Amino acid sequence: MKKYLLLLATLFVAGFMASCDSDPSDSGIDAGGTAVKKMCGAWKVSVYTCEAPGDEKDIDSWKWELAGDFGGDLLTYNTAANDKDTLWVDDQKECNFGSGNDYSHNVKVAVNYKKRTFSIAGAESQYTHDAITIIGGKVLQNAAVNDRGVKEDSIVYYVKAAHSTIGYLKVSGYRQNY
Repeated sequence: MKKYLLLLATLFVAGFMASCDSDPSDSGIDAGGTAVKKMCGAWKVSVYTCEAPGDEKDIDSWKWELAGDFGGDLLTYNTAANDKDTLWVDDQKECNFGSGNDYSHNVKVAVNYKKRTFSIAGAESQYTHDAITIIGGKVLQNAAVNDRGVKEDSIVYYVKAAHSTIGYLKVSGYRQNY
């Protein structure tokens, strides 16, 4: 009986060892990355409002006032088609100010990957079905400093919901590296 148990244990161990692949590159499968990977991620962001907006061409220089921080992360991620010219921007319903000012957005935006910029006009939010416009979107490499003093990529964009009364909101922050 011991002989059969020893034989069974030996076969089990040999089968287990043969099924392990210590080098994933041997499999012939390359998962690769996404086409817009340098723009993708989870971002710690804050939202800003502007009492006296000016010309949209000068939106970067408007006087922005902090409205608050996201409770969760802003997410940017590739589309299912993994195109280099589109990206999802998902605030996870964090931009809801109530009273008809729901800026919640999960929209596909047009991307210029070489310049790391993005925008969209009148895209339907997957959350509110309202038309969302995003302008001035950009991801800047190592342009922010996180809470621990480490340089991270930054993100900034301006968002407007068609049925809102506030106008544009500024969303900006840095990439989270967990």
